[in-house]
Amino acid sequence: MPGFQPPPEIPVGFGESHMYESDDSFDLPEMHSFSSGQMELTDVVPIPAEGAKLAVPNNLIKDTLYIAEYPKMRFSLDAVAKDVTGNLTCMREVRPVYARKRLECFQELVSIISHLEEEDLLKVADEYIQFPTRGSNATEDMNSIIDAFGAAALNETQKILTERILLKDPPDTELLRRLFSHFINLENPPSMTFIDALEDLEFRGDQFADDEDEKEIMTMATLLLGSLAGGLKSTNPVRAESLVARMETELQLYDPQKHRTARSATYENQHEQRKSTLLLSLGNAGLDRSYNHILSYINTSDSPQLLRRSAATAISNYHHEDAASVLLSMALDSNHEDHVRYDALLQYWRHPKAVPISDIQFHLVRGLTNITGLKRRDHSRMKRGIFDGIKFKLQLPGEMWNKQR
Repeated sequence: MPGFQPPPEIPVGFGESHMYESDDSFDLPEMHSFSSGQMELTDVVPIPAEGAKLAVPNNLIKDTLYIAEYPKMRFSLDAVAKDVTGNLTCMREVRPVYARKRLECFQELVSIISHLEEEDLLKVADEYIQFPTRGSNATEDMNSIIDAFGAAALNETQKILTERILLKDPPDTELLRRLFSHFINLENPPSMTFIDALEDLEFRGDQFADDEDEKEIMTMATLLLGSLAGGLKSTNPVRAESLVARMETELQLYDPQKHRTARSATYENQHEQRKSTLLLSLGNAGLDRSYNHILSYINTSDSPQLLRRSAATAISNYHHEDAASVLLSMALDSNHEDHVRYDALLQYWRHPKAVPISDIQFHLVRGLTNITGLKRRDHSRMKRGIFDGIKFKLQLPGEMWNKQR
């Protein structure tokens, strides 16, 4: 830059060499910025009644300063049909699937879908969500439209996806996997149409011809239903309670005798896998009423290892000190197997009420006993060391660790 002299402490030629060594041939990622502000009313100046000329606009909208949702501009399908087709073509042709250009085309498609009337959304669904599909291009277009409908997260699009995919007879497992992925971590609960259909699928479970497909879809449906119940806690607590109550009824409090009887009457692995999924789902919901159900599978070392590990994961979703205490006590209890204790410790480390292990040992050595998250019976264990005598062997998957001769 003309007239610019670098400070004497910077070596001559430093900037030039750095310029040549750097590689600027890359695209900057898309960035967003957000800001917030506050408006304060300082004064009110009345308009004089005499001679005042104030024309009120015909389209004036009166509202509070807080606007929950801006009115959306609506597009007609005829005006954007070519844009829909063009973005679908872009998504088919641009590779790899994570290419920036392809993502931009998908975002544009979602934006168009979000501005269509329900009547036009039905026309798009009729055009692209068809069974059976007409070739590979039609299949990819259908998947893209399903993803766009799901990403739009409108009541109208969720209702269409529910009717076309979740209620499809016979069900399509591949499309159900794709559908479920769009209902995780929603900002607002989905339409009741979807929740009712998912509940029916969850507790009926007789629609699948292949056992493996049934197991996977039922597991995904159960976990998703618990997550949605958790989202309904604040908006529709009665509905959330009813969903969780059905899962609690099937899970039941842990009873060794009942568990052995049920396990002997069915396949042992299938029985435990179902119980494990229910525990994780109740953890996803996080309702207070389920806490003792989950705890009953932890309080005894007689319950199967899988169920204790699942219960520890479920308990970790309760963000209070008692849950943290349960996890830490579980990690310290030598009556549990080593890998069960290790899982409990991992969940404790992630818990928002967890106290660093080194800090707990530091305080115990110095005679402090009132420590959050640590029960008195565990004090001596902490002084000795949390995992004295336990050995863990961690190996990367996909590697042959045996010595080759």
